[in-house]
Amino acid sequence: MGAMIRLDEDMQFRETFSTENVDPLQRLKPDATNNKAYKLYKKYIKLGYDPTEGLIRMEVSSPDPLDSVAFSEKLIEYAEENVDQLSKKKRRDTLEVSSISLEDAKQERRLAQQRLVTLQEGSILDPQGEIAGIRTLIGNVEIQLQEKQLALNTQLGNSKPNRSKVEALQGEVAVLEVELARQKARLTQEVEGDSSLASKAAEIQIAQADLATADLVLQSALETKRQSEIEANKQVRYLSVSVRPVASEEASYPKAFENTLLAFLIFAGIYLMLSLTVSILKEQMSS
Repeated sequence: MGAMIRLDEDMQFRETFSTENVDPLQRLKPDATNNKAYKLYKKYIKLGYDPTEGLIRMEVSSPDPLDSVAFSEKLIEYAEENVDQLSKKKRRDTLEVSSISLEDAKQERRLAQQRLVTLQEGSILDPQGEIAGIRTLIGNVEIQLQEKQLALNTQLGNSKPNRSKVEALQGEVAVLEVELARQKARLTQEVEGDSSLASKAAEIQIAQADLATADLVLQSALETKRQSEIEANKQVRYLSVSVRPVASEEASYPKAFENTLLAFLIFAGIYLMLSLTVSILKEQMSS
């Protein structure tokens, strides 16, 4: 009904079917309701769909062939506007969704970067390098400890070990063991309520991985937004008119009053002929 109302506002659809030259049986009253006008609209504006060719056919009848062409072109214009609005809404929705996704990706990356900076400020800037240095130091201490233990075992293996050397080696072994335990504790134990170095390193690694993931998501969102902007400038849906409306050379508007009168005259003539024939036959038979 919306198309009929627009057609009436733009092309005076009601007035076209309310003039004196319209068949009295089908003439639309000037004060007719929209429902009655819509019934007339559906009667003389017919749409059909051909599934084999994928074409929509429209046939418009009116008292004047030129009016039919004008109505057809206006209805096609309405259809094009409707299709364009559907396409525009789809493109706008896609662009809005991509913009929201991009802002979310930016926010996620910002939070991931802030978390990484906070962790780095609250601990050693490069915990992996610090851990590598401690492990190198632990390896050196273990080598020295093995050498001193070997020397101590050698002295203890003598039948008359040198007591002063044995005591010196035992002292060095004890010092190296304490140092080894202290360096290992630096990796795994908390210090003054703070997390251990290994825990800090793990947290920073997780934060770095989250930041790398956020970078990938942001890059994907940027690409999606760029593609959406490109698609937004394209016409996704469109209406193609293969054949423009053509005015009929002969009026196809059905005139119910004239047709009824003509049918009445024809049947009256047939009845008159049959009556005459019967009368003639009766006279012949009686004579």
